[in-house]
Amino acid sequence: MSRGADLPTAWDIVVDVARQLCRLRGDQTAADNIDASNVERWFSDTFGTELTYSGILEKVAPTRQGREDVLRGFCEAAQVPSAAHRAVARLVAGGVIRVVVTMNFDHLFEVALREVGIEPRIVSTQAQAAGVPPLQTIEDCVVVHLHGEYRNAESMLNTSTELSQYGDHMQALLNQIVSNHGLLVAGWSAEHDHALRETLHREHRQFYPAGWVSPHPLSGKAASIATVIGATLLEGTADDAFTRLADAVAAMRARGARQSPADTSGGRRSYRGRADRPGIRAERGRSAARRRASRRSCRRRRRP
Repeated sequence: MSRGADLPTAWDIVVDVARQLCRLRGDQTAADNIDASNVERWFSDTFGTELTYSGILEKVAPTRQGREDVLRGFCEAAQVPSAAHRAVARLVAGGVIRVVVTMNFDHLFEVALREVGIEPRIVSTQAQAAGVPPLQTIEDCVVVHLHGEYRNAESMLNTSTELSQYGDHMQALLNQIVSNHGLLVAGWSAEHDHALRETLHREHRQFYPAGWVSPHPLSGKAASIATVIGATLLEGTADDAFTRLADAVAAMRARGARQSPADTSGGRRSYRGRADRPGIRAERGRSAARRRASRRSCRRRRRP
């Protein structure tokens, strides 16, 4: 979702953090030479273990506050929402979407929603999750920062240990969302979010439809989760897919407005169905009158 807003991907962050780690170790030459093609080999050779996003963050910043300091610069680099963020905001304004769950630490959904006059209810901490009323009673929108947000270091979940489970109140809210709503997934690899994968396996009901936006065929854990929730693959970027969806909803509602009985433009009335037309109503009235007359005739013939 945030790629269109010029925010770095998790892999971009990994490469940049690897360079920072080299400088901390006093190896400027390695920092200058690391790129996306060799960062995995460098990490494995240096630390003797497989490179992961959470693993390298723990190396460069062992504390939550340290990780917040590392990630703040990335989140504040872009403040303009992408086309996808703005399309989601249009869908919220139209009442199509009511809950947004994001694993990103930035506030671009909130910015996009405020652009269309909506002040969302933001949930990023245990206390905020505990205070959320039943979702069906919320008028506008809830934005759930499932992994926290960058202005609150204590809310941020980055490491494998932190991502292994959510707090009780956040888990209860997530269960409610997963079990009682249709899901539209975008920009999620599903590789590192252990607790979220388990929640989808356990709580999702295929009574509700699901879709998965991806520019490429799904693989690995994403493909497995898509099967579990019965998601239809919608191939394309988030910007393209959500913009098309918002445009399609707007066009459908415009057609519905033109066909509404309240629309008397041009002196002509639109009727919802065949049985509402005047000629049909008149014919049904004559048929009912004939049936009543037939019943009266039968009663007269049966009298002694």
